[in-house]
Amino acid sequence: MNTFKRKALFTAVLATVGAAGTAEAVYLNPNGTGQVLVYPYYTVQSTSGNAWNTYLSVVNTTTQAKAVKVRFLEGKTSSEVLDFNLFLSPNDVWTGAVVPSSSAAGAPGHLITADNSCTSPAIGLTGVDFRNYQYAAGANGVALPGTGLDRTREGYVEIIEMATLQGTTATAVTHVNGVPANCSAVRGASYVPPGSDILAPTGGLMGMGTLINVNNGQDAGYKADALEAFSSVAQYSAPSTLTPALDSATPPISLVVNAGALVGGASMGITAFQSNFAGTALPGANAVASVYMHSAVMNEYVLDVGTGSNTDWVVTQPLKNRYVTNTAAISPYTATLNENGACEAVSFAYFNREEQGAAASGTDFSPPIPGAPGNAICWESTVL
Repeated sequence: MNTFKRKALFTAVLATVGAAGTAEAVYLNPNGTGQVLVYPYYTVQSTSGNAWNTYLSVVNTTTQAKAVKVRFLEGKTSSEVLDFNLFLSPNDVWTGAVVPSSSAAGAPGHLITADNSCTSPAIGLTGVDFRNYQYAAGANGVALPGTGLDRTREGYVEIIEMATLQGTTATAVTHVNGVPANCSAVRGASYVPPGSDILAPTGGLMGMGTLINVNNGQDAGYKADALEAFSSVAQYSAPSTLTPALDSATPPISLVVNAGALVGGASMGITAFQSNFAGTALPGANAVASVYMHSAVMNEYVLDVGTGSNTDWVVTQPLKNRYVTNTAAISPYTATLNENGACEAVSFAYFNREEQGAAASGTDFSPPIPGAPGNAICWESTVL
């Protein structure tokens, strides 16, 4: 077993422990459904010269049509590389794949889909390239030398329910014999449905991701983290806008349940922490970040020469860019951003099946980061 521990940083991990809660406060739903889905990792990087692809799916498990924001963020500073509006029919499943746009080493990520569900803008048969406009412009205090399209090749995904739909909008996006009635009715850079067609989100979204490298015979699957009770009001926005985002929790209240413990050798003691962040500097961000906070991450690993097995961990810290820029770091973070990232030191210990182990000390994950402390997590989506 591996474990690393330093301080409470909020992380989305491929194996995540959820918390139960109420309808008035955002929480991680252990049932895997919610108003918001966070897919901790996508990649089109290459291993042994063969590129990975990332397959994504989102399921509307309800009998209501929904409008959701789909947003791809690169892994260094969570800069947006693509977003669009997706309209889900009742009981609909949307699927897409992130692939390299070409075989060139620095080629961007590229989204393709053969799905019929309405999107705005429309995603053509050839798909759409990821773009570097946001981080190349230095948005949100990001000042890094690597502004090329290669940064779009790995990151994570957030899908946010903006509204439940009714009326003419719901009719237009609902499938009839597998095809939406009228996708053109919901397209346009500034299109917003009539107010009477928009209702508050009701949740029920579920998602899966698959990382696959066919030529290498490798794949790994995961369930998206599901945030329930994210918003009590509709937050529909046109496809040309950057909202809503993970810091749009409304009301800015969170619910976290601890792991529990035996009390008196008999009963299970469980403590729920409900926090209202209204009036703080980052109310919505604090509400969502608090349900992701970990003081330690634990997981199993396998390293086996006979089967060629190995283990990667992906640690993603959504919303870190709301707390860290190149000039400031807000608690729980301590390091500002530079060309090597915003590096937070962690301790790391590992054990085999016979309890033999050691604490990794004085060495870094490979390749080492120049000038960074040993055993550090520096980017917002990091493969260990």
